[in-house]
Amino acid sequence: MGSRITCRDLNEKYTSLHEKLDIIREKVEVTNGRVKKLEMWRNYITGGLTVLCIIVVPILLLIISHNLKL
Repeated sequence: MGSRITCRDLNEKYTSLHEKLDIIREKVEVTNGRVKKLEMWRNYITGGLTVLCIIVVPILLLIISHNLKL
């Protein structure tokens, strides 16, 4: 006949599963921290490029066009 599963077997499996889930949770938290840092870095770069395009480039173009008219 088939093998019988006891409460002790189930408890051991549950404990093993719980330990593995704890390990996975720790790795996910570390990975999420890394992803958050990369997203922040990307936002800084995007903001800097926006400032360059909206403020710095038009000012440089005005200065260049003013100097060419002399």
